[in-house]
Amino acid sequence: MTMEAYAFCARPIGSIEEWQASIDALGFDLKLKPARDLAYHRGHLPALWRGREAGFEFGACAFTELAETYEDIDLGGPWPYTYAFNFATLPGCAGTWLALAACLALTDGIALDPQEGKILRARESVRYAQDTENGVDQIESGQVGRTTS
Repeated sequence: MTMEAYAFCARPIGSIEEWQASIDALGFDLKLKPARDLAYHRGHLPALWRGREAGFEFGACAFTELAETYEDIDLGGPWPYTYAFNFATLPGCAGTWLALAACLALTDGIALDPQEGKILRARESVRYAQDTENGVDQIESGQVGRTTS
């Protein structure tokens, strides 16, 4: 199943290098691979999380369409820059939320997790990303869903 997340930003992500610097400043172990100009990027954005493939789909999208789709959630817009993130794997989930938190720190934005119906500010998104990493670790180690008898 494909999951999605959105970033609503006051300014654009300038470059992969700028985005990577924001990821590094937050102390996340995520490496984005070079891509063409982000303003025109649509599709898979390769990334490594802890040395593992953790890429995700990434591209700009229209704020107005999302505001209509999620009319029951206050997105606080209009936002001049909106980015869609889509992922389908556990490492991709971690990669997405780490990259998204760094995006918000860089662009003074907010995030939407539509699966949870949550709006996250930049600081909240950092904790959410860390919690996501921990959750992926627990799932992959078999700690989630295990019953004790």
